[in-house]
Amino acid sequence: MDETPPLPVPSPDEKGGGGALTSSLKNLGSAGPADITLLHKLELSVGKCQAMVLLRPHVRACRAFRSTSNAALISLSRVLPLDLEISAKTELYLKKYGLVDAEIPLEPPPFPHPLPYPPYYSAPSNIPALFFHVAYYTDGSKTRDGVGAGVYRFSCLDCAPEIRESHVLSPHCSVFQAEALGLFKALENATTLPNHLTLGFFLDNLSVVKSVLNSKTGNYLIDRALLLISRLNRNGNRCTIQWIKGHSGNGGNDIAGKLAKRGAESADPSCYKLSPLSFVKSAIYGRAHKRYAYIVPSEHIVVGLISGHTWTDSFAHRIGVIDDPSCPYCDADREETLSHIVLECSSLDAL
Repeated sequence: MDETPPLPVPSPDEKGGGGALTSSLKNLGSAGPADITLLHKLELSVGKCQAMVLLRPHVRACRAFRSTSNAALISLSRVLPLDLEISAKTELYLKKYGLVDAEIPLEPPPFPHPLPYPPYYSAPSNIPALFFHVAYYTDGSKTRDGVGAGVYRFSCLDCAPEIRESHVLSPHCSVFQAEALGLFKALENATTLPNHLTLGFFLDNLSVVKSVLNSKTGNYLIDRALLLISRLNRNGNRCTIQWIKGHSGNGGNDIAGKLAKRGAESADPSCYKLSPLSFVKSAIYGRAHKRYAYIVPSEHIVVGLISGHTWTDSFAHRIGVIDDPSCPYCDADREETLSHIVLECSSLDAL
């Protein structure tokens, strides 16, 4: 994929208020170097967004975006204030590494160093299941009722009769966890078979396949699956992780899908209760957003009030529509700006 050339970033001193947030924060006298650095990165991100939009010909005429302050853009884009952002990131870090107790048990963090997995065989997606001594089909499902994983084993060997298993996960688990748990349960079952077999594991989730082939993903279930693959290979087996297209008429995949849905609809106790980090992150930032009372820009008037681009005489004068920017509703010789209307205009005192 071709790399995109770097975009010009507006200078903090240019018109548009690029450095207003950093200046105001420094004036508070209570922000540390980490706060200033984080806010500066935030300003650079907004500046890149502005530059990216300006480079698009079909929106180049949108001058309001170019002259809107970064503070207004951050508010309209619903970016958390700096103190809440730091608080949320701190809470997420503490819970991720087990420094504080989480409401729901979290998956352990990734291993500090890559584990020394011996090489194992992964095949293209065109080897039939009959090529293997034992074939496993796995699938995961998440519905309104719950989360489940299914494992279907097919073999012509007497030592590996057909099995059909449904596993229940906690409702907060993700589809990725369900797919990974299905693969882990299949590998766990394969360790009970005799050695020196060719084992095929078929699943229709490409993310799980790529995570296994990567071997450094840091996911808890994938790490455990790799340990089992390593153990199987040491015992003389040859494991093949193979992606297949879902809902394409493959009988084994269809059976695994039905088993996964059965697990999702089951009322049995869950066999896997660890929460993914994404669930905890969503809960933490959800609470942070509730603490911050957002003004939802559902109408153009609200957007105009926040950005300063609303139809006042001062704005009309600035764009060359009228000659006199003064307020027509009061005797004061002041421009009709938003701040004047809200805070100073005497004609609105009765309101």
